[in-house]
Amino acid sequence: DDDEENLGMAVSAELDCSRLHRFQKSKDLVLMDLLALLLVTEAKSDAAATMLITNGSMQFFYSKNRPFTDSENKYVRTLFNYASRTDRKATFRYKDLMAVIIDKCQKKIKARISKVLRRVKDLQSTADRGILSESCLPLKMVKRLKAQLEIDPEISLKNFLISWCDHLDSTRRSKDPGFLQYAVASAHTIGFPLEMHLMIDQKLLRRIRKLGDYLGAVIQLVGEIDRLPPRPSKP
Repeated sequence: DDDEENLGMAVSAELDCSRLHRFQKSKDLVLMDLLALLLVTEAKSDAAATMLITNGSMQFFYSKNRPFTDSENKYVRTLFNYASRTDRKATFRYKDLMAVIIDKCQKKIKARISKVLRRVKDLQSTADRGILSESCLPLKMVKRLKAQLEIDPEISLKNFLISWCDHLDSTRRSKDPGFLQYAVASAHTIGFPLEMHLMIDQKLLRRIRKLGDYLGAVIQLVGEIDRLPPRPSKP
């Protein structure tokens, strides 16, 4: 996981970017990385690879650096069953999927939270804590970012981001699955706008985006399934 710090940005941020750098991964490869992330259940020494083929129907192939357990195979089937419930709104499927993922991948998610907080600690001695003032950004951009983050226009972006880091630190040892869902969802929201690199220390931002990748993977998986042609109705 340390090697991943060398990437320009986390995979879900890459996938959502409309202009990928020519040396970055293709969107298909980024999607495979996102889906592989959902299969990594241990904090260390656990790796997975995936392949998704969509051609009127969907085929999903996966492997790990060790044999899959029966529980893990059942988990994969559950992911696709939940994602395929096209009679439910996408937001409901996101919630269903995240509950299953938090339960299965909590060791890795907690490890990513710890990496975010380690970088925050490293930056504590700096004057700005790795988060710049919004005064360095155009006013229109600031308004757009606040709207995307759904924060009060009167609250500064810097204070919001510092408060988020502090809250993450104060509740890091919580055993409540709701905290892990909050950590992933809020990290995805913060890391999603491409302009955030103008405000946040680059290494910290990469780690925030990597924490948010779990929700990014869910959104992309549901999107891929929703793009499939509807199944023929049974006679």
